[in-house]
Amino acid sequence: MHLKPDHAGIVGLDALDNGKFGIEIYAASTNPRKLLHKFTITKDSNGVSVHNVDTNATVVAAKFSKADEPFVGAVVLGQFIDRSGEMCNIQGKTDGNGAFQIVLPEGTMKSLVAKSKEGIEIPKRGVIVVPNPSSSSTIGPRKPLSIAIDIDSKNFASALNNSSNDARVVVLGDVSGSMEGSKMDILKKSFLKMLEDCKGKNKPVAFASWDSWVEWCCDSYITTDIQRTAAISWISSRMARGGNDMRFAIEEAMRKFPDAQDVFVMCDGDISPFNSDGGHEDVFKDVPRPVSSSNESSSTPYANSSWKMFRTRFSRTNFHFIALGISASTEMQAMAAAGDGSYEEKN
Repeated sequence: MHLKPDHAGIVGLDALDNGKFGIEIYAASTNPRKLLHKFTITKDSNGVSVHNVDTNATVVAAKFSKADEPFVGAVVLGQFIDRSGEMCNIQGKTDGNGAFQIVLPEGTMKSLVAKSKEGIEIPKRGVIVVPNPSSSSTIGPRKPLSIAIDIDSKNFASALNNSSNDARVVVLGDVSGSMEGSKMDILKKSFLKMLEDCKGKNKPVAFASWDSWVEWCCDSYITTDIQRTAAISWISSRMARGGNDMRFAIEEAMRKFPDAQDVFVMCDGDISPFNSDGGHEDVFKDVPRPVSSSNESSSTPYANSSWKMFRTRFSRTNFHFIALGISASTEMQAMAAAGDGSYEEKN
């Protein structure tokens, strides 16, 4: 007998007679079918012996867009390799929002691509690492691994959709030297669109540009028209200039806005001084302000800082990462997963 869960993940067992049953749970959109969990239940006049099951798996929620518009009805293909090395193929389809969801255990997705009938392809660069769910810092229902892939994107303002309407938001934009040119244009357009969207939703927002130093748009959350006018002028004056120190930028953000619920970090791939998968764990004190805006954190004593440990300092804040350009790293995706946030890839 084949049973499918509803939108809430609930499987009705009314069709089963009383007795003992072996249950196997498989991931949809996999070939051969990927077994997630197996167990035994007993059903009698008092009900069933098992009411809740943790498959020890994660929902991977991928959204594909082209020029900021959803990639609807596209075939999604890829491969998945679990931690034992067993491989299966992935095949599905995007819905009316350009979204594709699949439930997977710990492992790696690779070669993920969405293809339209017209032959247009939106590939996911690199791999998607599906973490061990037990390593999540989230308390309560497990969060999906949220990933967005957009080609020909004009801005990354849509990333704000990953925060609640009443959330207090901080946006950090990379202005290191490697952001010069079209990347800086996209950053400015994105800041302006985010400013407009937050006004429409009455959402408090703060903006900062960072290289090795941090420059704030305003000293408080932007909530008034006077602040918005000043913000527009500030955004237009952003220029690529210096080095890179993501740790100092995030610490500065949390000092200034300790009540921030969502922090969005946009950069083109340099996550210095963090290590997304390890690194040293001496991360519980703020680092000093770098001596200059051109300082490179990769050469500091706190280089190779453990992001997973650092993130625990601010457990009430979700950290989202927006990767811009072909050099943006897969490590940012792992940082978003550990930060209980979303990952967006803009090509």
